[in-house]
Amino acid sequence: MSYSMSLISCTVCGTCCHVRQCTCGQVSYCSKVCQLQDWMSHKQDCPLVMVREMEGRGKGLVATRRIPAGTAIFTEDPLVVVKKATMVPKDEFKKFQKMNEKSREDFLSLFDPVGMELNKEWRRKWNLSGMEEPDLVKFWRIICANAVVIGLVRSDVPRSCNDLNGVYKQFSRINHSCSSNIIQDWKEETPLKIEVRAAAAIQKGVELTLNYLGLLGTWEERRQQLERKWYFQCLCEVCSLPAQERNNNDMVREFITYQMELASSVQGLASLSNVSSVLNDYLKVLCCCYSIEKEAKDILPVVLSICHKLYQAVVVNRVSWECPTELKGNLVDKLGHTFMEILDKEAVAKAEVLGSEMVKMVSDNASD
Repeated sequence: MSYSMSLISCTVCGTCCHVRQCTCGQVSYCSKVCQLQDWMSHKQDCPLVMVREMEGRGKGLVATRRIPAGTAIFTEDPLVVVKKATMVPKDEFKKFQKMNEKSREDFLSLFDPVGMELNKEWRRKWNLSGMEEPDLVKFWRIICANAVVIGLVRSDVPRSCNDLNGVYKQFSRINHSCSSNIIQDWKEETPLKIEVRAAAAIQKGVELTLNYLGLLGTWEERRQQLERKWYFQCLCEVCSLPAQERNNNDMVREFITYQMELASSVQGLASLSNVSSVLNDYLKVLCCCYSIEKEAKDILPVVLSICHKLYQAVVVNRVSWECPTELKGNLVDKLGHTFMEILDKEAVAKAEVLGSEMVKMVSDNASD
């Protein structure tokens, strides 16, 4: 647990000597003994993340303690919900003005890309003349910069014009990384409520990051999209790779993207005359996903499921097949010598880390 110096008394024993305040600001302790004595009680109320100023990145969310992979970090309802395809900024602004004061303050405190209204293309897209009142323009800038597609889980799934977009108090604080450590999840019974999950173990003091764009795109394509919509250049570990490594990363991304666009053709697997060849293709995709696992985390469970389905077709149809040597070594290192027999279990295990929507997606793919 992290502390800051304070003059207040210890929550457990009442002493005022050598007292340090918990990061959350709710309790204070004079020693590890008092902290451990109170931890089981305080743990229920101590948030896993706090808002912090991030150098060169505005505000962001930082882990207050280690967060294991698969942890549901927080859930929240949206402050504002809009359907961008059919909405009128003036009408949405009128709805916003009727919200309670606290919700309006929370919304207006989010990232505001001042100057976006100077872009003629942006004004034309939203039918803004440039003569609108400043508060309306500010409201719409915040919408455009902070809204997330509600219900979107996989980065390679095309977005629909009917998608709802939501702006959230905490979630909208999360900064971008092309190699992110969190993912959002949604549940049918509460379709607007977002659940933020740790896609990998997050150490204490590490910033939570989300991939705004998904897996699609080379470094240059991602750079252009981020600058056009969010007005910043990404300096994450992937974008900061040396030129040759970055080019290699681009080729891996493009190969995975291309193969996933073909994935819809691997239906009716038992009837495929070239099932062994297709299986080899997707095992190669699987190796590529593992090579950039943090970046491909939301596609990896689906690829595992596809490989399992193809392998079952090989077995059922008694097709002669042997795993290519150049792939076998990588898969043995990752999954063990019986890797072909556990693809379905690995798909479910990876999906469970990412949440119920991904589990459902893998289950649906297995039953097709």
